[in-house]
Amino acid sequence: MQPYARLLRLQGLVFGFSALLVAGLAAHFSLAVTMPLLVALSVAILLLGVPHGALDPIFAQRTFKLKGVGAWVVFVIAYLGLAGSVVGIWLVAPAVWLVLFLLISVWHFSNDLVPASGWLARLSYGSSILVLPALKFSSELTLLFSHLLYPTHSAIIVAVLQALAVPVLILVLMSAAWVVRTDRVTALEIVSVGILMIFATPLLAFTVYFCLMHGLRHILRTLQLAAAPTLTHLARVMALPMLGTLILVVLGLVFVEAQALEQGLMQLVFVGLAALTVPHMCLVQGFNFRDTS
Repeated sequence: MQPYARLLRLQGLVFGFSALLVAGLAAHFSLAVTMPLLVALSVAILLLGVPHGALDPIFAQRTFKLKGVGAWVVFVIAYLGLAGSVVGIWLVAPAVWLVLFLLISVWHFSNDLVPASGWLARLSYGSSILVLPALKFSSELTLLFSHLLYPTHSAIIVAVLQALAVPVLILVLMSAAWVVRTDRVTALEIVSVGILMIFATPLLAFTVYFCLMHGLRHILRTLQLAAAPTLTHLARVMALPMLGTLILVVLGLVFVEAQALEQGLMQLVFVGLAALTVPHMCLVQGFNFRDTS
């Protein structure tokens, strides 16, 4: 087994047991999302989850062979233009925006698993992250979505997620039972994500997943795939994109101040994530992580 494959399996174990711990605590104690916790979760997503997208310059260089300031300026304009169009869709048609964001997130998150796990396992895993919270936290999801779109549209989308929740849960259990025969770590990842999404409140569950699984896994894979041998090298690559992101966050906070804090933070976090996810996914989706899994 390759060194990075061992590291990824260790990361999968750490995430799996961490997810189960959080889910267990959430099942036995009240972990309602208060305003201080909401702020803390938002900061965690920004500082621990978002940085994996700041590695996109590595993929851009590898894909487009960018040379010179002019080429990079064109890339940045195109990247930000695509991100801006996502925000524009939200402003014009928020319900359409949310449905599209959920669909592409299922596709994008499903790539956390190793390719050998199979398309059904990856589909059930990616779907569980966004669908299974509706089993127990439909009212919380409705409130969360209502910060992003009209309440009536929010209720309809949550009702659809509720209808899909049991079938997705069955698929998760079937996938884990199939995968465990050959890969116990991947089976743990599938099960632990499902349990986390069922028992922890949606924002807490997503933060744990996004920071400890999705973002961290992408960084570890990039260490090998993009010929970036050290974390120091990755930190240098991430520095400028993260600075730009922080500037955009500060500008976004000006918008937040003009409305209720909770609603403003939800819009800043999730609309911002969607805006960053679409160009990020377009850039990295074609890469084959098989050799690093």
